[in-house]
Amino acid sequence: MIASLRRKKLRTRMGLFFVLMFVGSVAIIQLSAVIGRLYPDAGPALPMVLSIIFLAAFLTWVWTLFDQNLATPIQAVANHLQARAQCDSAVPPDPETTRYLGDLVPAVEQIGRSLSNARNSMAESVAHETTRMSSELEKLIQTLAVLPLGVVVCSGRHTVTFYNGAATGLLNEGETAMALGRSVFEFTEYGPLLEAYNLAVASHSPDRSVTFLMENARTGHFSMGEVRLLYAPSTVDAQPPYVLVLRDASFETRNAIAAGTLMADLFVTLRPELASLEANLELREQSPSLAADITLSEALLTRTHKLIAQVNSMDAAYRKTREAYWPLEDISPTKFIRAIRSRLDGITLIAEGYEQIRLNIAVSPMASLVAHLARLISKQHNARALSLIIREEGGMTVIGLGWSGHQLYYDRLAECIAAPLPDRRTVLTGRSVLRLHGTDCWPEEDGAGRYILKIPLPKTIGQHATKLATGVNYDFELLRRPPPTELINAKLSEMTYTVFDTETTGLMPSQGDEICQIAALRIVNGRIVPNEVMEQLVNPGRPIPLQTTNLHGITDDMVAQRPTLDVVGRQFHAFAKESVLVAHNAPFDMEFLRRHEAGIGKSFDQPVIDTVLLSAFLFGRGEKHTLDAICERLGVRIPDGARHTAMGDAIATAEAFQKMLTMAEARGIETFGQLIAEFRKHERLQKDLNTDLMKI
Repeated sequence: MIASLRRKKLRTRMGLFFVLMFVGSVAIIQLSAVIGRLYPDAGPALPMVLSIIFLAAFLTWVWTLFDQNLATPIQAVANHLQARAQCDSAVPPDPETTRYLGDLVPAVEQIGRSLSNARNSMAESVAHETTRMSSELEKLIQTLAVLPLGVVVCSGRHTVTFYNGAATGLLNEGETAMALGRSVFEFTEYGPLLEAYNLAVASHSPDRSVTFLMENARTGHFSMGEVRLLYAPSTVDAQPPYVLVLRDASFETRNAIAAGTLMADLFVTLRPELASLEANLELREQSPSLAADITLSEALLTRTHKLIAQVNSMDAAYRKTREAYWPLEDISPTKFIRAIRSRLDGITLIAEGYEQIRLNIAVSPMASLVAHLARLISKQHNARALSLIIREEGGMTVIGLGWSGHQLYYDRLAECIAAPLPDRRTVLTGRSVLRLHGTDCWPEEDGAGRYILKIPLPKTIGQHATKLATGVNYDFELLRRPPPTELINAKLSEMTYTVFDTETTGLMPSQGDEICQIAALRIVNGRIVPNEVMEQLVNPGRPIPLQTTNLHGITDDMVAQRPTLDVVGRQFHAFAKESVLVAHNAPFDMEFLRRHEAGIGKSFDQPVIDTVLLSAFLFGRGEKHTLDAICERLGVRIPDGARHTAMGDAIATAEAFQKMLTMAEARGIETFGQLIAEFRKHERLQKDLNTDLMKI
């Protein structure tokens, strides 16, 4: 009979429920009447009372059957449809749960397959139409990613909408890292940039650029900035977006400051000395006795020598500032060899032994020096088989010029390197180039009638150029985003989220358990932003129990030298600035953070979204709301080994949150206030953390 019932259509089964209710109700009324006749002394009200009791019990039983076999399975199918709308790999309901729904489940699966096919077909069509555009965009992004210039695109409200890796290296300051959707003034000096932007706007021309100089207070580096508008201001848009181009100007700025200081010192030093010398000379000319005074003559001569020494000392310091203009670059020998050969004017130079070696040199000055020495050896010493040798010797990298022919003597070499280099691309002498690299050069016999001129390079020398990061992050939708509204009316799709997770020493913060790892990532405009991540081990200040280590893999040795939560908490607070915090089982993580607010020096008063409450709203309290269960329902795959790691769980939470947010918007929940109102309906499951933030 059960098997036969399962084969019937859903409409027939619904009809059978109503038939059952009708037949059961009639039977109960008749039974109550029979009992009333059997007990006439109980009065005429007995059949009515019995009918009410029996009907209540019967209808409760019928509702239980309906809920278990129809209502709950239908809700499960509806949840599956919502999840299937987000991804093709959503897990279907348990067949045993939906066994009485007849053709509904196959129909849902057919709709799901049709949706998947339509989605795939559309994706193929879109991919086909945008392949060329994507290819061109990728080339542009790759170029900007490795560009040594920092590039930042900002809206007219000075919100960052694009930045490359070089900009990150030039602008990151303190605990605040470059991020999309934030004000550029968090990473730059307010005054110089704003003044340059206002001048660009006042020019009413996107063809004019305005330059300015600013200093990074954390690193002490100077950056030269250039502001250029994307389009001219108008009555419609008086504050147009702009491009900010940055380069490291530390070397020339410091050298200019040092040179200016030297010039000022020179005037301050020379003016009184020269005045005193002039006055003494005038007295000497006016008085024959003073002119014949040997003591005065010796004093004047001593003062003159002292003055000359001071001038020579300042001149040497000034020359040093000019020498330090060239930063050292980490380059391949191939690039260095090309630079030398471009200066040799037909002289053949054979390169030897430079595989697997990197050079840390000022390319232009060193190439000019080596080319100058190669010309000297080739033309004046009957050189044959002139070769450039780059090899490791005694813990140093040695640049050598080898040749067969006449020997080069040291006095001739000293004369050569003392003279200015003939290459117009530098303003240095050979000695200055060697001094810049902290080295010297000398000739040696290399055996078999060959000689070698050696220039050893110490491991750490001079002023290194800043090694800039690569990569690009952008979201040009931020250019058109209106100013943020009140939190209660803010659109969910336009809010910025920081999704985070923690690993701890245990589950009881009130009993001394602490955070030992924290990881976070950012979602802007519904998209996880690549590279805007934070992952940090934390010294919990107490041992990590073995059973906890077995769960997340973090040992005492791994955290022994790591910063405490007071330090990492400030970094996390800066990372999550002006965003909504998102976590799975958020009260657990937030309790650990809020217990340390005094030591951190910051309050975690940002809005908070708990994915447990979001799942309860979307799928109902009857479902499981663990992270594993949510990810399984939504088709979010957690890679092997990533579960119970802070970053692995944060990524899984972020991907699940994105899909659930889309589902919530499909139900008409578009603002943060509407979402919190739905959360309040599920507070028996989990307390919402926005109580003090907004009253709904």
